[in-house]
Amino acid sequence: MVILDFHIKTCQEKRYSLEIFERPKLKPLVNSFFDYDLSYMTEFEIRQLTSANKDPYARIEGIQAFGTKLFNQVFTPEVHTLWRAYKEKSDFLVL
Repeated sequence: MVILDFHIKTCQEKRYSLEIFERPKLKPLVNSFFDYDLSYMTEFEIRQLTSANKDPYARIEGIQAFGTKLFNQVFTPEVHTLWRAYKEKSDFLVL
């Protein structure tokens, strides 16, 4: 089993740094940055995911859309390349 630890830290108001480590190693495999706006609209989106929505299919679609948006921010090309390389050589990869 391989465990990759994602360490996300705030750099600026809407900018984050991401370091990925293979556990238990101390040297990061990737240093990356991404922008993510935690504005009112994002908070509104998150609240909508947990609302008492009567339509489970609409809720699932909302969760998938939000997850895709977040994934595309965090998984920069460099991070995606690293993830694919580890996925190919590992029988069980944990994030």
